[in-house]
Amino acid sequence: DKKLLRIIGSAQDSSERNYSPEIVKQKTWRNSRENSRKQDFLKFAGGVVFFSGIFYYLYEDKRKVFALEKVTPGVHKEGLKSYTIEEIGKHDNAKSGIWIYYKDGVYDITDFVAKHPGGSSKIMMAAGGSIEPFWMIFANHNVPEIYSLLESMRIGNVDMTAEEKSQKAEAIHDPYANEPKRHKALKVNGLKPFCAEPPAPMLVESFLTPL
Repeated sequence: DKKLLRIIGSAQDSSERNYSPEIVKQKTWRNSRENSRKQDFLKFAGGVVFFSGIFYYLYEDKRKVFALEKVTPGVHKEGLKSYTIEEIGKHDNAKSGIWIYYKDGVYDITDFVAKHPGGSSKIMMAAGGSIEPFWMIFANHNVPEIYSLLESMRIGNVDMTAEEKSQKAEAIHDPYANEPKRHKALKVNGLKPFCAEPPAPMLVESFLTPL
């Protein structure tokens, strides 16, 4: 019995020591410190992932913009099949496929015709032929985004004879070649066709638009 009482007393003393205010305080401090370290680590890891994502997005976006600016449409490309003007001319309908050419490039625009912002009837005017005369008039097509879209439909190169090249050069005429010189104070929105407006400071000087 005495031995049993000693064991029980020893257990009580041990329990009291384990749960003394000082020990409880130390354990609480350790747990708090460990939790703080975990939170700091999670914040650090989250920050790394966040900034890595931003860097990747900006890097990829920059690459896309750079690639877009580097597109040069209509240049001869090695490894692509060559087509004569006569062959291209046969592809002027949906059944045989709708082809056009621009400089030295041949393009299959069959699937794009219905999606053309200006309507299918407008783009079909160039079916089986060159789009250069049309783009000379509708110069808003001469931008990197359109060039990139055009090149995505590239199927080959133009095989042109010397005579055909000469005839093409004569046929393509810049309708805006003799445009008059405008005042340099104007804010230019587009060169061909010319589109400009008076600068804002000039507009507010008078109720009437200056001539």
